[in-house]
Amino acid sequence: MRSKGPGARAVECCVRALLIACPVLLFLHAGVARAQETSFGVAAKEPATKAAAKVLATIALVEAKLTATRYQHKTFVHLAKGIFYWDCSGMSAWVLGRAAPKAKKKLPGAHPMARQFHKVISKSPTDAPKGGWLRLERPDDIGPGDVFAWVKPDWWLDNPNTGHVGFVVDTPRPHEQSEGVWLMRVADASRYRHEDDSRPAGGEGGFGTGTMAFGFGANGAAVAYGWHGSAQSPATFIPTDIVFGRVQK
Repeated sequence: MRSKGPGARAVECCVRALLIACPVLLFLHAGVARAQETSFGVAAKEPATKAAAKVLATIALVEAKLTATRYQHKTFVHLAKGIFYWDCSGMSAWVLGRAAPKAKKKLPGAHPMARQFHKVISKSPTDAPKGGWLRLERPDDIGPGDVFAWVKPDWWLDNPNTGHVGFVVDTPRPHEQSEGVWLMRVADASRYRHEDDSRPAGGEGGFGTGTMAFGFGANGAAVAYGWHGSAQSPATFIPTDIVFGRVQK
């Protein structure tokens, strides 16, 4: 193999430096390889909008900077020091504030709750975005950078939270053994770990990525979730109203 000349090596070094310095470029660079892959017969997807791409770049920035995280209801972020203390809705609002301010503006207040994410997405149109949001109707419509939200079931009286919200960060794939179940890699903030979770066992929770499972009905709507991904039997999924939305800047 012919060795690279000084000019080629210089260009390569510059490209690597840019990828390290800019999370957006890092994400786009990784996406070139990802677009060639498939899983379970489903073609890998790129983000459908520039805002969705920026959501992923912002999440990549958090992952790159992170030195300390924990789950708490009051959001405290020190980006330079890599400190991220927040809950699921605080984390989602912070990401959207940087990546999709138009979509964030549609949500009420500085720290909207999970049920308010759910309300905004559920009322959004499915044919064209409005107010920075497009509601997705089917599991095969969902892609990286999209938002999921659900409301707490009425019967779950001992749970003080209003639901849960986070981001899909990879191409959803159908479960091999369970019809109507899709596995999704997500980024969220939680006390509890998902399947293949990046948060350390026995830690304080907070920001992380992991795999969840979502059950879809015959009409394409998501009707239940499995917190522990493929490791969880669909018989133990939590039934509730789940929505998926796509953001615009």
